[in-house]
Amino acid sequence: MDGAREMMRGIEKADSVAMDAHKLLYVPNSLGICVFKNVDDSRFLYHTSTTSSARVLWTRAGYHRRLAAFFLSQPWAAIKICGRIGYKLLFDHASDLQNTFVKFIERDPLFELMNKPELFIVNYRFVPEELGSLMNTLNEESGKNSSASPPSTG
Repeated sequence: MDGAREMMRGIEKADSVAMDAHKLLYVPNSLGICVFKNVDDSRFLYHTSTTSSARVLWTRAGYHRRLAAFFLSQPWAAIKICGRIGYKLLFDHASDLQNTFVKFIERDPLFELMNKPELFIVNYRFVPEELGSLMNTLNEESGKNSSASPPSTG
C-alpha cells in the first residue's frame, strides 16, 4: 500500500468523502459510504435526492429497522474483519492487477488507454484497425493544417 498513501494525499482537506463500498469492501452494490467532516452537513443528503441510497435506507429503517441496521453494518464489519493488514493486501493486489491490465492495453494496437489510472479506475476504448488508420490519417491532416498559416480575411 505504499502508493495508496500518495493517492490519498489531501483527503483531510475535503468536506466530505464518498466511496462505493462494493468495489473493495465486498458488500452489496447499493451500499455507498459518505463521510462528512461536519456531521451537520449530512442533513442535506436527505433533502437533495429522492433516489439517494441514504433516503431509501432511512425509509426502510422506519419499516424494517433490523434489516436497515444489518445493511448499514456491512461496510463497518468488512473494515473490522479485514483490518489494516487485510486491506493493504487487497489494495496491493488491486494495484498489481491495474498495472498488469494497463500493460496489456498499451501493448495491444486495438485498444487505447484513455487515462492515467488512479484509484484502480482504468478507462480504455476499442479501436478497430480501419478506424485506427482513419484516425491516424485525420490526425496527420489536422497537424498539417494547423501548421499552415491561417487564411487571409482581407
